[in-house]
Amino acid sequence: MNANDARFSQLFVAGDGSRVEDDSPNESGGVAGNNYDLLLKTEAGGVLGDSGAAYDLFITAYDVTAGTAADASLNPFAAPNNENFNAANNWVASGDDFVKEEKYDIAIGAGVTRGHVFQYTATLIADNFEVVDIIQSRLFVLL
Repeated sequence: MNANDARFSQLFVAGDGSRVEDDSPNESGGVAGNNYDLLLKTEAGGVLGDSGAAYDLFITAYDVTAGTAADASLNPFAAPNNENFNAANNWVASGDDFVKEEKYDIAIGAGVTRGHVFQYTATLIADNFEVVDIIQSRLFVLL
């Protein structure tokens, strides 16, 4: 990858404690639970990944069925999350590049309508606007 670039490579939901994508992540053994995981993998080039450069990370949930923003309990943090390309922010060397893998524990709040279809969108915007990337998860349902 370009030494001065960054991109998302994965954004998906999984069952609580799992690393496998699941289109009904809060269901296990026929029982609807109250938790699931959101996983995000980001890659950066060898120069940018350890540069300390600042960026904003946004991750938001959307209720596709209702056509509105999802209940705030589904968002992993209040966006934006101000971060830097460095080890202190979980960037790890991988060959000539850097990777960051994050797992967010999501607790389904009382305001979430079960049976609706949802989708996540993540956006990375460098403070100098030179690096921007967007990714969306596949659709999923909360039971």
